[in-house]
Amino acid sequence: MPERDRKGRVIEQDLLGAAYRLWPRAYSQTVRELHDGSWASEIFESAVFAVSNVIHRNGHRGAIRNLDAYLHWAFSRKLSKRVIKEKLIQFVDAQDLMQHKQRAAEEKRLSDSNRDLLISQVMCYMDVRTKRIFLLRAGGRSWKRIAHELGTNVNNAAGLFKYGMAKARDRILKKAISKAGVPLGRRG
Repeated sequence: MPERDRKGRVIEQDLLGAAYRLWPRAYSQTVRELHDGSWASEIFESAVFAVSNVIHRNGHRGAIRNLDAYLHWAFSRKLSKRVIKEKLIQFVDAQDLMQHKQRAAEEKRLSDSNRDLLISQVMCYMDVRTKRIFLLRAGGRSWKRIAHELGTNVNNAAGLFKYGMAKARDRILKKAISKAGVPLGRRG
C-alpha cells in the first residue's frame, strides 16, 4: 500500500493500519465475487484513496467513528460496481465478432443507399428554394447562416423550408393517389 494518495497527500497511519487489517478480507471477498483475485489490489487501493480523500476534505477523521468499517464499506461499494460492470461485459468468440461486424457494415451500407435514394426521390418534388435550403442544412449550415444567405430572418427561413416541404409532400401524395386511380376530388 502506498503511503501517499493519488494527489500526493500522505495517507493517515490509522487508515494504513485499517488497510493492512482489512486486506485479507477484501482479497477473499473479491475472489468470491469476481472469481478472480487480480482486481483486488486495484479496487482496494481505490477505496483507501477515496477514504483518504474524505479525511483530507473534512480536515480530520471526525465523522468516521469506525475506520475499519468505513473502509470496508467503501471497498464493498467499489467492488459492487466492478461486479456489475463485469456482468455487462460479454465475451464473444472472435469469429462471431467478425461476422457481426461484417453484417452490421453491410446493413449500414444498405440503409445508407436506401436513405440516399429516398432523399433523391423527395428532392425531385421540392421547388428550387426548398432544395437549396435542404442542401444548405444537410451541409451543416445553421439557420442563422441560411437566413442571411436568403436575405431574411431565421424564423422566415425555417418557415419557408417547412412550407416547401409541405408542398413537396402534397405533390408526392397527389402522384401516389393518381397512380392508385382515386379521383382527386374524392380523397378522404
